[in-house]
Amino acid sequence: MPDVDQEVAAPPEPGPNEVTEQRAQMLANHAKYVQGGYSDPEREAERARQQLAESPGSIDWTLMEAEVTVAMRKRLDELSAETEARRLEQDAEPAEPEPAIAFDIAKIRRYKQLREMQSRGEAETKAFKEEADKIEVDLIEMFAESGVQNFNVDGKTVYLNRTVFAQRLPGVTSEEVQQALIDSDAAELVKPSVNAQTLNAYVRELTEDDDAPGLPEPLKAVLEAGERYSVRIIAGGTKAKSKTHSK
Repeated sequence: MPDVDQEVAAPPEPGPNEVTEQRAQMLANHAKYVQGGYSDPEREAERARQQLAESPGSIDWTLMEAEVTVAMRKRLDELSAETEARRLEQDAEPAEPEPAIAFDIAKIRRYKQLREMQSRGEAETKAFKEEADKIEVDLIEMFAESGVQNFNVDGKTVYLNRTVFAQRLPGVTSEEVQQALIDSDAAELVKPSVNAQTLNAYVRELTEDDDAPGLPEPLKAVLEAGERYSVRIIAGGTKAKSKTHSK
């Protein structure tokens, strides 16, 4: 059977002993969110290359990505809970208002500059991409701590975007996912190949909203609704938060 994650004309997946820029950033996020420390992607990439040279295949990239996703989600949940606890405490006992959490406008402007340069093809160097990725992690935490959904900077709206996508559970094969789709009355998704974007849209429809039905039982054994957070910028006024769901 074809790989469920493969899209038309998609580049080949890196080998198990290849340390790409994306994997280097994931290693740094793993050090920060899972291990509770901090390390830059370059240092983590060098350590990984040494480890793989001594013991090929010793890093489970799929498991590591899942651990990072869960840890970042947990951190965001903790920050949201802390914000809600502070709000409830203030409602119960009126006191002097605490100063609002200050957004680092200079950091946001730098992030906007880097992403605009990338969109114009001017920031393809490794250093620029790593800087933008590090700033984005800080901005995601900033949004979570403040409880603010969006705001304007220099005529552009900066907001926290949430993307739901289909993510295979660790150890699950593409064939198992395809069989689970067939068992879940979603056989129409299993064609000569299953397009990743179509599968993501299907999982999003079933899980994104609070009143969504959720994944069918056969799919729960092989898939989960992964979440990826990113910071986006649009021109104009404040972006209104909206949700839609079709059944």
